[in-house]
Amino acid sequence: ETIIPDDARLEEDLGMDDVDKIEAMMRTEEGLGVDVDDDRFLSARTFGEVVEAVLPAASRIGFKIF
Repeated sequence: ETIIPDDARLEEDLGMDDVDKIEAMMRTEEGLGVDVDDDRFLSARTFGEVVEAVLPAASRIGFKIF
């Protein structure tokens, strides 16, 4: 099991580039069956910001992350 801290930086700590972010967003949307705020997701700099971008869409379908 891998735990990613909220303050992990997407580019510096996790090695994600713009293409990786787009792919992660698409997989998240497909996996949850929701549409996330693209601008918010793609402008995220940390893992915690990604979670915050996904939470509104996930909560609309009753998905609880915490």
